[in-house]
Formats: sequence, C-alpha cells, structure tokens
Amino acid sequence: MRITVIQTNSRSDTPANLHEMRQLVGEAVAADRPDLVVLPEMVAFMGGSIEDRRRSAEEIPGGMVYTALAELALEHGIFLHGGSFYEAAPGSDLVYNTTVVFGRSGVEIARYRKIHLFDVTTPGGQSYRESDVVGRGRKIWLFDLL
Repeated sequence: MRITVIQTNSRSDTPANLHEMRQLVGEAVAADRPDLVVLPEMVAFMGGSIEDRRRSAEEIPGGMVYTALAELALEHGIFLHGGSFYEAAPGSDLVYNTTVVFGRSGVEIARYRKIHLFDVTTPGGQSYRESDVVGRGRKIWLFDLL
C-alpha cells in the first residue's frame, strides 16, 4: 500500500483551503499514485475567533468540506483520510473536531470525533483551550482499507 501524507497551512478561508487541498491531492496522486492520502487536522479552517470556528462547522454528511473530500476520493480512486474539520453539533454551543475516511468510491467508511482535546497553559501564562469550542468524542474507530 502506498500512502501519501499532505501538510497544508490552513487559514480562516475555507474555500481557499479547499482549493489548496484539491490541488495538493491532485499533484500527489499524479506523482506518487498512492492508495491512501492523509490530510492534516483542521484542513479546511484554522484560526479565527471562537465564533468564526463555530460558524465554519458543518453538518455531516452534506457540508462543503465533507462533499469535497468525498468527491476527491471518488475522482482519484483513493482512500482519503480527511484530516479533520469542524462538525456542527445541533443544540450545542460546541462543535466537534471530526475526521472522516472515504473509500475509493467516495463513500464514508469511518468517522471519528477527537477525544483528547488540546488544552494548555504555556510557561508564559498564555492559555489555549480547545475544549472551549470543541466537544469530546466518545468512540474510537478501526477500519479496513481493502
């Protein structure tokens, strides 16, 4: 199995991030012919205010990011680990940091909501609390890539 790992520098512009993602996946497939492409955490949106992060969240399935990932898997006939993106949690102020894996046919084969959130206070006293925005997942997934 050939695996390609892609790193992006996502910002708070989802359409621009998706454009870069499509371009990089296309280049990787043309150059390496991988079976599996793995994208980074927060591939579609990074930064912005807490409210920006909440607004970027989408319902799964069917949102812009989810659809783009499914289309990429199908278009290139690859397994695609969709990094992660914000998933809406209707009825809650929190969102999920969710990754979805798609099969070669563009069909979802696994979905994982991040369990271990990044909450830290630096030695200088600066604090970052992912849990202020993101709810914890509860399930670990295993899946076959056949």
